[in-house]
Amino acid sequence: MRNLYKHWLLSCRLQG
Repeated sequence: MRNLYKHWLLSCRLQG
């Protein structure tokens, strides 16, 4: 589950 969170954070950063 933590992996998913990290992936989501990275996606957010890339989009931001």
